[in-house]
Amino acid sequence: MTKSVFEGLALAIDAIGKREFYPAITEYLRRCLSYDNVIVIIFSGTAVPSVLYKKIYGPDVFRYLAEQYLPAAYLLDPIYHFHLRRGAPGLYRLLDVAPDQFRRSRYFKWYYGRIGITDEISVVLPIGENVTVTISMGMDGSSGHVFTPKAEECLRSHEPAIMSLLKAHWVVSETPPIQDTRPLPITDSLVAAMRIH
Repeated sequence: MTKSVFEGLALAIDAIGKREFYPAITEYLRRCLSYDNVIVIIFSGTAVPSVLYKKIYGPDVFRYLAEQYLPAAYLLDPIYHFHLRRGAPGLYRLLDVAPDQFRRSRYFKWYYGRIGITDEISVVLPIGENVTVTISMGMDGSSGHVFTPKAEECLRSHEPAIMSLLKAHWVVSETPPIQDTRPLPITDSLVAAMRIH
């Protein structure tokens, strides 16, 4: 572990329970795994997800977040479905949790394939019965790269510390605001998802 990674870890520990926690932990993660963009999303049951933090170092891959992802596209997101299934905590490449033929899916055609992310690894931490904290780190077309096996291995070596940080912050901080705690009726959810352009 390099000095800069140690410093990033120390800053993340110091930020537990504070407003700067998610900027600090995502910076720590970037010192472990160089990425082009990052987003922290909290899923709570079937409610509209809460975006707690996002940062880009290249093109705006989150430009459709407010108008497409949050209104409906999240309903087709493999990470959202992993949350609903209460998948095990861990680090996952998107293709690890996506269905077969993901690049032919409606989600890929309507949303994911349009935003420019070329590779993605997510930290997934289920909490209690219906909440999941996710931090998704992406590469985009600006770098023209995917995450290398060596970089992914480095990140995975930090998994215990990452999970401990997230758990500690969740325990001592107030429950983050959920944008809309009223779940959509399933028919409305499906109609909304079908309206994505």
